Amino acid sequence: MNPRISIITVSLNAASTIERAIQSVLAQGYKHIEHIIVDGGSTDSTPEIVRKYPHIKFSWEKDQGQSDAMNKGFDNSTGELIVYLNADDEFAPGVFDKVIKAYERTNRSGKFMIVMDLLIEESGGLHWTAVPSLTFSDIADPGKMLFPFNPLSYFYHRHVQEVVGKFPIELKYAMDYYFLLRAYKLAEILYEPFVAGTFYNFDNKTREKKSSELQGLQVLISYYKKKMPFVFVFHPNVIKAKRIMGQLNKGI
Repeated sequence: MNPRISIITVSLNAASTIERAIQSVLAQGYKHIEHIIVDGGSTDSTPEIVRKYPHIKFSWEKDQGQSDAMNKGFDNSTGELIVYLNADDEFAPGVFDKVIKAYERTNRSGKFMIVMDLLIEESGGLHWTAVPSLTFSDIADPGKMLFPFNPLSYFYHRHVQEVVGKFPIELKYAMDYYFLLRAYKLAEILYEPFVAGTFYNFDNKTREKKSSELQGLQVLISYYKKKMPFVFVFHPNVIKAKRIMGQLNKGI
């Protein structure tokens, strides 16, 4: 039996991009999907666009932010494999086939997680490809910036998220980094040298970049404090994180 993939998209006033995201899912040609879109109460034409696609499981209601919406999407999902696609990003053609073949090679392991390359489009036409690391030490070193930059570039068995637990609602920016720190310790990470899709990192996403970086560093420090309470103050990654936080706070 072909495994079902649950694609979870959180949206809010995404009328200019949501259809591109939806079409990038349909273009995969994989029939065993459920696309769940959790909308936080858009006041533009997002709901009308989404409702053109009857296969989508759509909810339109106020929420407590992105983490809350992501949790709602997962709670409403039934797929063996999970992936989050932002409303303003898109998958590359053929990525689902790559994921399914890798998953079958693991005999459908409950610890399955695959990470792939990511095309990042910046303002002004700048674009580059991010290649993620497979090792936890790289993910947890804030200076290396080798963690998967966007959740569209990793798929995993739903058991991984069930064990990690819900995304903390108070996290506005670093909920994916919170998840990755725990998933990299739990899952069997595979790497596929294939561009999973495009992350459109335009000005509207980067204007709060400093806040995002600071919250990510705080998540890292909290992780070490909880997992290694007797040594976390002296852990080199914590020291690096605190140094970077100081630089960010000074505007460097």
